[in-house]
Amino acid sequence: MLSAAQLEEFEHRGLLRLPGAIRASDADAMRGRLWRHLRAAHGAVPERPDTWPVATPAHFQAVIRTGAFDAMATAEIRGTVDAMLGAHGWRTPPHWGRPLVTFPEPGVPWRLPPSGWHLDCAGRPGDPDLVIFACLAPVRPHGGGTLVVTGSHRLTRAGGRYAGLRSADVRVRLADDHLWFRDLWTSSQEPERTERLLGSSSVLDGVDLRIEELTGATGDAFAMDPRILHAVAPNSLDTPRLMLLQFLERSTT
Repeated sequence: MLSAAQLEEFEHRGLLRLPGAIRASDADAMRGRLWRHLRAAHGAVPERPDTWPVATPAHFQAVIRTGAFDAMATAEIRGTVDAMLGAHGWRTPPHWGRPLVTFPEPGVPWRLPPSGWHLDCAGRPGDPDLVIFACLAPVRPHGGGTLVVTGSHRLTRAGGRYAGLRSADVRVRLADDHLWFRDLWTSSQEPERTERLLGSSSVLDGVDLRIEELTGATGDAFAMDPRILHAVAPNSLDTPRLMLLQFLERSTT
């Protein structure tokens, strides 16, 4: 279901957008189920910002086990996984979709975080081989969408300079080797740092690197290489970031 150009883009950038991969009606239904859970667990009501918690909600296992988000597994998303991991070459999750919810932080200016950058895979048993994100509602710039350093998977995968290292070690080595990453990891309240880094790209070992936000419309999805550097982002807007996440592993049989 993916073209040669799409596969090449994923190979080069470690990130591929899948517009409208989930029907809007299915995304709306999953969003409604998520809000019902947030109301029951945290008292959060969609039209009442005064009820929204400041902390990032967690512990969604019970609602996931009900199959509330299984509609994430559309034919397009499953076809994308087949194209990247091989048809019948990956383990089908018992249930799909772990919610990612970031409520707004009123009055807090949006800045690139200097910490929290990590990999989802360092080549250890049980690490994922592919990551899928899906938007249950529009995710706008500065609205909490995950931040990704596109291209960085080529530095951390097998054969790359930082292959096999854990996230903390990758950050240390990158800061030692490259001023651009040292700037990214440096804590600063200066807005110029965010503008400078978001508006620029860099090259290391022949790899093009750029920081991007995962933003999109309801039903849009993204495939991400788990060896890419990424981080949780702040939400400086007036609506929560509502997305789903799914880790996928290759089959061992």
